[in-house]
Amino acid sequence: MAKKGGTLDKVQVREEWLAAIQALLSEIRKWTAAARWAVTEERKETTEDLVGAYSTQVLRIKTPNGLLYVEPIGRDVIGADGRVDLYSWPSLHRLLLLRQQDQWRLKTESGVDWPEEWGKDTFVKLARTLTKTP
Repeated sequence: MAKKGGTLDKVQVREEWLAAIQALLSEIRKWTAAARWAVTEERKETTEDLVGAYSTQVLRIKTPNGLLYVEPIGRDVIGADGRVDLYSWPSLHRLLLLRQQDQWRLKTESGVDWPEEWGKDTFVKLARTLTKTP
């Protein structure tokens, strides 16, 4: 992480975080296009002490079972270098996508590591599973 005069360089940290989010959302858009799921985007404004103010996209994905949201939560999180939530409607299920050592890792809301690595197959399976109503 870049430092200027002993303090974190907010601009560089923010730009790295925004690039990571953009790459993730771009990847997810490709996967949803391959599955022929409709995607809409909303803008989200966030301000954090570590990186300042920034704007990101929230994806709203219409799967056959319901809606799945992909929402960047923040760069400044405990135990990771950023968090993006995957949550569904109407089931209200949620998984956390945490950025650790330049890789995305899945965890449950209770902090349990997801047994599968992040990738297209895992995303498609999760999108279908999370949106199922009980």
